[in-house]
Amino acid sequence: MKITHFGWLMTAGAILITWTGPRAGAEEYAPGGTADLSAAEAYETWMQFEVPDTHTPAIDTDGCLNYALAKLSVRYNLPVEGADLFTDSYTYYVNFSENILTPDMPKMQKLADIYSNYLTLEEPIWLSGDMTERMEQAYAICSQYENSREWCFILKMTTSSGCDHYVMTDYVNTEQHRLYLLDSGSWYIHYLGDEKTIEKGYYVTSVYPYHIQAVPGDIDGDLRLGTADAGLLLKQMHTLSTIDGDANHDGEVNSADAVYIARAVYAQTGQPAQYSIQSDGVLLPVATATKRVTKESSAPADAWFQKQICP
Repeated sequence: MKITHFGWLMTAGAILITWTGPRAGAEEYAPGGTADLSAAEAYETWMQFEVPDTHTPAIDTDGCLNYALAKLSVRYNLPVEGADLFTDSYTYYVNFSENILTPDMPKMQKLADIYSNYLTLEEPIWLSGDMTERMEQAYAICSQYENSREWCFILKMTTSSGCDHYVMTDYVNTEQHRLYLLDSGSWYIHYLGDEKTIEKGYYVTSVYPYHIQAVPGDIDGDLRLGTADAGLLLKQMHTLSTIDGDANHDGEVNSADAVYIARAVYAQTGQPAQYSIQSDGVLLPVATATKRVTKESSAPADAWFQKQICP
């Protein structure tokens, strides 16, 4: 799909539609760059375009909101039909936006309805004052939770051109008093109040809080996938519900979910989660390697995890 420009011409009571090619400044909606990496690997930097549109702060209102919500789903390993954390981020985004964000209700509420087992959308918090005062209010709202993963925030902004724009918060730096963001569809803004924030005229209008209750595959309760979760899942998989233990979203809880968790940790940190098989058949964690494996040596990662974790 390309963002295109159409011309309209009235002739003798009829409307003639003419296509004049891509809109100036907009890039083709296609894979490329970090969009070819897995969603887990590309979470912080993945782009919808090979090169961001330099004329607008994001694709459009729907596009940047789709993108912010898709990143939320990656952050918390939410189930998406036709995609998972290891699907390339372009394909992940397409499947997410087409299968989850259908147009029958507002998208942020639709996300909350579909993922009601995992999160709830709280009432939006509306801000007031000038640009600086609004940035301070947004920081204060997000910083009160001290980076707890129980909360994820979507900021709604307007730009100097009057367009709506959405971003997802990443983390709060309390030492520097900065609210870092994962901007949606551009390389512009890193934290609220940086040079590009001012240049683009980002004016925060409201904060939408998502309260996170569960992450598939998170067994130790920290709302993220970690090496400890793989070990706990292997020990408890016969008693876990699919909401808690089905990390790979296949409808079952088994050792394949531990493999999925180990792969996720590897993709995000480069630290393989290793397990040893004991004489009684119990799998126990051993020291986790800390050296990042290079791309060249990581090709057989799936087989390596299967060998390490599965009897």
